[in-house]
Amino acid sequence: MDLGLPSGSVVVGFVGSMKPWHGVEDLVVASGRVLARHPEAVLVLAGHGPRAESIRDQVASLGLSRRVRLLGAVDHAHVPALVRGFDVATAPYRPSSDFYFSPLKVLEYMASGCATVYPEIGDLPQLVAGGGLGYRAGDVGELEAAIDHLVTDAPRRLELGCRARRRALEFTWGGVVTSIERLVQPDMASAS
Repeated sequence: MDLGLPSGSVVVGFVGSMKPWHGVEDLVVASGRVLARHPEAVLVLAGHGPRAESIRDQVASLGLSRRVRLLGAVDHAHVPALVRGFDVATAPYRPSSDFYFSPLKVLEYMASGCATVYPEIGDLPQLVAGGGLGYRAGDVGELEAAIDHLVTDAPRRLELGCRARRRALEFTWGGVVTSIERLVQPDMASAS
């Protein structure tokens, strides 16, 4: 998906429904500070939801309108191309004592080969497993530092993106079958 960005732009991105627990407001604050230091960085936000208008207002009030692309809802068929255009993918979930779900967006980011910035909550650290940078959930300063590190370190982005892609392949149907086979093969061998 062509975003019309200048050559050499470093794209920090988010895709998802903009609900309170997604933490997009935290992402705007953290990214705004990174954008102020790095003129090549751009924030791309795709999605719609109950927080979309307040996020649009937040972007404007922080003077970030020229550096943040607010795409609104993107047809699901276009999401893979959009995510492949990200240099840094973000899943800025807010702290939750009952973070129980497995966010599909993180696996989509990883499958696209994106270095992913994620909060260390729930099963995210085990899911990402070296394919991104974690930070303490709710700590906007740590979120900012993780984004800043990846914006300024292209080799590290590439390394983490490659690890993320390999890790995501473990969650395909073929990868799951292979994992199950590894678990049951010793028992099957001893039974025969």
